[in-house]
Amino acid sequence: MLELALSAIEVGVYRSLFAVRARFEWCLDEALMEGCGIGFGDFEVLAVLGESEDGSMRLSELADQTLLSRSALSRRIDALCALGWVRRRSCPTDRRGTFAVITEEGREKLVAGLPVFHEVLHRELGSKLDREELEELSGLLSHLENARCDQAGS
Repeated sequence: MLELALSAIEVGVYRSLFAVRARFEWCLDEALMEGCGIGFGDFEVLAVLGESEDGSMRLSELADQTLLSRSALSRRIDALCALGWVRRRSCPTDRRGTFAVITEEGREKLVAGLPVFHEVLHRELGSKLDREELEELSGLLSHLENARCDQAGS
């Protein structure tokens, strides 16, 4: 059996990353619900769709972008469709493919949530780190984000 010994710093960084992520998500969820009646998970889907070129995205790509499983995303899209914020569209070239499309009502909800989102990010991140620290953190996180996930370890 292969034993991998993690250093205390690796464990500490892991715990800090997830604690910060959880705190951001909680703060964003609370503020978005209070400010405009949308949870962070729904807001994130609308934001990804809103940033796409034509306001639509294939569900498989949207799942990758939002880090949701296909089934979790499907349930979320069903809920967003019921609210009128998103609609489904079949892929014209591949009958197996489905797109999620942000509606005008969805764009309005997204626009309403953006000031709340920006305020929380500034309060929880921008006001706590100076420009140099933000740039350093951005570089480090980009390096980790772009690194290949290697389950075999290397």
